[in-house]
Amino acid sequence: MSATYLGSPTENICMRNAPISTVDSRTLPLRLLFAVALLGVVYALRWANPPLPDFQVWVGADALAGTGVNPYDIDALNTELASDPEYGPWWQDEPERFRVRFFNPPMWLAILWIGQFSPFLVSFAGLVMIAGSLVALSRPVDDKTFAGYVLATAVVLLSPLANSSFSFGQTGLLLAGLVGVRLVLADRHAEGVPVALLSFKPHIALAAFLPSLISKPGAALQRLLPPAVLVMVLTVLLYGTEIVQWWVEALAADDGTIRPIDDMTLRTLSQRWPLPAEWSLFTLAAAFVVIVAVAQKLRTADRAVLTLFSIALAVFLSGHAFVHDWLWMVFIPVVKRWDLTRSVVGVLAVVVVDSLTRGTVTQPYAIVSSPSVVALAIVLYLGVDLVRSNRSTEPAVESIEELV
Repeated sequence: MSATYLGSPTENICMRNAPISTVDSRTLPLRLLFAVALLGVVYALRWANPPLPDFQVWVGADALAGTGVNPYDIDALNTELASDPEYGPWWQDEPERFRVRFFNPPMWLAILWIGQFSPFLVSFAGLVMIAGSLVALSRPVDDKTFAGYVLATAVVLLSPLANSSFSFGQTGLLLAGLVGVRLVLADRHAEGVPVALLSFKPHIALAAFLPSLISKPGAALQRLLPPAVLVMVLTVLLYGTEIVQWWVEALAADDGTIRPIDDMTLRTLSQRWPLPAEWSLFTLAAAFVVIVAVAQKLRTADRAVLTLFSIALAVFLSGHAFVHDWLWMVFIPVVKRWDLTRSVVGVLAVVVVDSLTRGTVTQPYAIVSSPSVVALAIVLYLGVDLVRSNRSTEPAVESIEELV
C-alpha cells in the first residue's frame, strides 16, 4: 500500500541538504540492523553495572505500593530504601545526603511492570525504538545521509548528555524512543499508543499530543483514549485506586529536594537568580498556552517540527528537567533532513559546547547555567524553523512513498 507524498514545507526546503533517494523497501531491514548494531555497541560501552540508583527508587516505590503503603510518602520511601542493601549502598552509607522523592505518576510503575522492572530491558527497548524511528523517518534520503543520522545519535549517546540515562537508570532512552515512534505514527491509527506510554511524563505526553488534538480533535481523541484507558486500568489493577489520590496530593508537596543546579529549564537559567520553584506551574501553563496558539496560527507549518517544538517548550518551562528529558534531540537532524556533514558537525557542536561548559554549572552562584542555555538554544532553533516552515512557498517534492 502506497500513496503520493507531497512533503512538508520544511522537508521541501531541507531536501537541498539531504539527497533524495528512492529507497528499496528491502534495504530497510539492513538499515535497521546497522542502526541497532551501532547504537547497541554504544549501549554496551556505556551501560553501568546495576544497581542503578534512580531506577532503584522506582523499585522501592513499587515495593511500597504493592503492600498498600504510599510510595509518595518521602519518609516511608527513604526508610524502605535504607532497609535493604540490595537497593544499593547510597541509602545505607549516607541516607540524609541521598534523601529522595518519588515524582512520577503511578502509571510509570505499571509501565515498568510491563518492562519486568529491568533497567536493561526498559532502556534497550527505548534504544530499539530510537533506531526504528530513525529508519522510518529517513526513508526519503540516501544511505549516506541515513548513516549521518545514526552517527549523530551515537555521538549524543556517547556524550555527557546521556550520563543520567546510562549511569543512573533514568528514562532518557525510553522517552526518546517513544517520541520517535510518536513522530512516525503521527496521524495514524496507532498514534495514541506512544502518547499513552509517555504518561510517565504527563507534560511531555500532552505536548506531544497537542498538535494532533488541535488539528483533528475528534480523530486524535479516538486514537488516544483506548491505549490511555488500558494503561490506567493496568495501574489500578496492580496498585489500586488510592495510589492515584496519593499522587495528586504529592503534586502540591515541596520538601526542597528539587535544587536549582544541573537543570535544563528556564528556572535554572541562572543559579545566582533562579526562579522560585512555585513559579513552575505558571511557566508550564504558559508553555501550553503558547503551544496551542502556535498550533492554531501556524497551520501549514511542518508537523514534526511543531511536535518537537511543543515538547521542547513544555520541558524548558516545566521547572524540573534534566538531560534525560532532552535526549529526543537526536531526531532534530532527521526531521530537518540535514545532510551527513551537518548532522555530525551540528550535533558535535552541541555536545562539545555542553561538555566544555558543564563544569561551570557546579560552581556555586554561577550567573549562567550552560545546560539551560543549551535547552534555550534548542527551543529557539525549533521555534524559528517552525515559523520559516509555515511561511515557505517552495514547490512540493513528488512521488516519495508514504510510510505505511
